[in-house]
Amino acid sequence: MTATLRAPARARTNQSGTRPAQRRVTPKASPQLRVVDEKARRRHHARSVIIRGFLVIAGFVILGAFIFQSFVSQGQIRLRTLTVDTQAAQAEYQSERLAYAEASAPSKIASKAASLGLIRGPVPRFISVDGVVPSSSSGAFKSRSSTLGEDWERVKPHLEARP
Repeated sequence: MTATLRAPARARTNQSGTRPAQRRVTPKASPQLRVVDEKARRRHHARSVIIRGFLVIAGFVILGAFIFQSFVSQGQIRLRTLTVDTQAAQAEYQSERLAYAEASAPSKIASKAASLGLIRGPVPRFISVDGVVPSSSSGAFKSRSSTLGEDWERVKPHLEARP
């Protein structure tokens, strides 16, 4: 047969010694009352308001920085897109320009004309008209060189006549 061992029961002892232990009901402790310094309370409140104000301003500054950064990023993306589009348009323009230059080359024009059945004309001749001198149409365009002194003498009388 086996026996179970138990720990001996503790006896409750009261520090006063003679009385049996009774459960004491204590009323809730009331908060300690103290005299509030009105100036100190106002200073603390003012500091609290200033700190909250700085925190609100800092929040707005950070929010503004985020918004500004997003606009800058969108601008950079748009700039990059426009740069790529511009490079593509320039490449297309250069290829079209080359195709136009090749199509308008005199040898291409002559071969196209020959394929259409056109023939090359004779060497051009110039025809003179009676009564018209081919070198100049009037005396105003005579080709003569003059020096600065001659031009000055011709213009000077007109300049002195002015007031």
